[in-house]
This record gives sequence, structure tokens and C-alpha cells, in this order.
Amino acid sequence: MRVLQLTMIVTAVRALVAPPTRNSRLLRPLQAAAVAERVGKLRLDALLLQRGFAASRSQATALIREGAVTVDGETKAKPGAKISVDASIKVASEKNVRYVSRGGEKLHAAFEAWPDIVPRDRTVLDIGASTGGFSHCSLHHGAAAVDAVDVGSGQFHASLLEDDRVRSFENVNCRYDDELAAIPLRAAYDLVVTDCSFISLTKLLPAIWRKVDAGGNLMCLVKPQFECGPDIVRRGRGVVRDPADRQSAVDAIIAFARELPDCTVVDDAVESPVHDKLGNREFLLRLRRRNTGQVAALEAAIAAPSAMPGVAAALAAAAPGLAAAADGGNPDQGAIVAYAWFAISAAAGVKGVADKLRSD
Repeated sequence: MRVLQLTMIVTAVRALVAPPTRNSRLLRPLQAAAVAERVGKLRLDALLLQRGFAASRSQATALIREGAVTVDGETKAKPGAKISVDASIKVASEKNVRYVSRGGEKLHAAFEAWPDIVPRDRTVLDIGASTGGFSHCSLHHGAAAVDAVDVGSGQFHASLLEDDRVRSFENVNCRYDDELAAIPLRAAYDLVVTDCSFISLTKLLPAIWRKVDAGGNLMCLVKPQFECGPDIVRRGRGVVRDPADRQSAVDAIIAFARELPDCTVVDDAVESPVHDKLGNREFLLRLRRRNTGQVAALEAAIAAPSAMPGVAAALAAAAPGLAAAADGGNPDQGAIVAYAWFAISAAAGVKGVADKLRSD
């Protein structure tokens, strides 16, 4: 048995070091992997996936590179390291995977920064869903329904499709209204989230903004590497390294968003705790659609007392009652004053809320 194992190892080594021919270039890595498995070893990232420490190979790779994985008590930093299939593997508890991709941690950070956008019992549209990290995070936080849309196909995690609250739409370019209109989406959503690559948000926002319901929110991930000019990206070898360039990219998206209909930029952008594979820093930006219908209703409520003689009379009667109440006058006049003050305060409060919504 040992001779057979040694023979397999020698064969695998020869396959790896021998110069590849045209016909064997693709076969040899597969043969080597098969031999490695037969002799009781697998790649570390494959073992993490097999044992359920990660939901995808990319997620396993990220955990290893972050130094979160130990094998037999020793930290391993190479995803391709060959590890015995019966080795003791541990993942740091704070790095335990919550979502099907690291993207879920980005949205999780947004929910921590803005708790009022947590989609409990709300509808969510996930633009650029990919593996489904944002969708998974939304479901974890109680979303009533999640529609996931992506330009690619075959990436969305199978476990999410088993959830009745989820619908997945593939091969849809969300940049174009007609492609969004061709799939059975809702007219509008309480929360729209987007994490897209290789395209500027200035190309995406106009179409997906129309899917944000009145009073709803859009949480977008600003990626400077896709917003800055090619010269800046090339200078950093794919990474936007200068903080000033990163801030300029974020400022440009904020300025663009403010031109969208009824759009309010809520607070400053928040840096995502998760960077891309090259080390690019990304930023969470919250946009809210003003509820213009609610403002109109409040303005009508403010104007209503002038059209109601009874209320107007009570307000007029309050004037002489004020002095009487101040002097300890009769109870009837005091009651009139109390009702009058209530009416005045209510009107002032409604006006204040309307002004605040209008300014937003």
C-alpha cells in the first residue's frame, strides 16, 4: 500500500514539474488533484468548503488570507496548501461565516450604521446580486421578499433559491429600463441595494432609482476603482491608493445622486469593513427618496383650519381667554384657551414636519 502511495506521489510531482504539451496542459492539474485526493490530501480552500466553514471557494480563500484558519494549531496563509483530509481545522470565531459571500458583511455594516433601513417585513431589490450576499443578509434581517437581479448567470447560491421569499433573475443588464421592465419585478421596493463591478454608478443609478418607493431607501456600494479614471487605477496597479482620489470618487457619486428626482443623500458615506481582493477600499452610501405625496397631504392639513369655521372661531375666542386664564379667570374660558393652544400646537407641528420633509 505504501509503495502504491509513493508511486502516486511521484506521478503527481512529475505531472506538475514536467513541461506541459499542448494536449496535456489542461489535464495535468486535474490528474494531480485526483492523485492528491487519493493519497488523503486536499487543497485547504477545498477542505474548508467541504467541512462547511465557507459557502464558496472565494469565501474560503478570503478566510485563509485573513489568517483566520489554523490547521493542527498552525496558521495557514495559502489557499492551495495540501492538507490531510483528517487534519484538525479551526476558523477564528469572529470570522465565522454568516452569509453566502463576504458581500453580506458589507450590507450588515450598512444596517449597523443606519438601523432604520433594516428591511424587517419590507421588500428588497438586490441589483448585481452575484452569489447573493446582499440577498442573504436582507433575509437574515427579516425581509418579507427579495428579488435578486444580475447580469451574469449561474452564480446565485442554490441555498437561497430554496427560500420562498426569494426570486432570482439572471442575464439582466440593470443599466437599461427596458431590460428591467422585461422581468416581473414589483413597481417599487422599500429598499434597493446594489453592489456592482466594472461599471460606474452614474450608469446604473438612473434606472434603479426608479425602483425605490416613496419614502424608501437605496443603499449603494461606491467602488472608486470603477469611478476614477484609468490613469489613476493603472498607477496603483488596479488599486486606488490615494485617499484624495477615493474621496473624489465618492464626492462625484454624491453630486450625481443629488440630481436624481426627490433624492436625499443621508449622512456621509461609510467605509465598508470588507475590501476587495486587491485591497481596494469601498464605501456605503445611503440615498432616500422623499415622500412628496406625504408632504402634499401635510400641507393640505395645515390649510384645513381656515376652511373650518368652528376651529377658526375657537382660535379667535382664545385671544380674550388668554388674559382671563392668566388672571385666574373662569373655568370655561380656561378650557377654551386649552383647546385653542392644542389646535395651534398641532398646526405648528404639522407645518414643521412638512417643512422638514420638503427640505429633505
